[in-house]
Amino acid sequence: MKKISTLAIAFLIALTSFSQPFERVYQLQVGKYNEYSKTWTWAKAESVNLRFNIDGNFVSINDEYGTKIFTYEDLGETGGYDDDGDRYKKRSWKAYDEKNRKCHF
Repeated sequence: MKKISTLAIAFLIALTSFSQPFERVYQLQVGKYNEYSKTWTWAKAESVNLRFNIDGNFVSINDEYGTKIFTYEDLGETGGYDDDGDRYKKRSWKAYDEKNRKCHF
């Protein structure tokens, strides 16, 4: 009986997929933060085709630079409506990249 249950567990583990969660990004908008005025200046949104692989607090991006982001503080989620009346959600984290540069992600 132990052999059958061990085999059953082994088959379940073998058939279970261990994929990482990912998000696809189709538009990207770059912003610069002005420390003096405490405001963001946003560039026009550009079409992109990116995939973010997420593993805990580690995010890798399939961009041409192979960017790696390490998040360390969840800043929460906000939402609203853009100028066209489309609903959006925004979630952000304090983070740093592979070169130890601080950023918001």
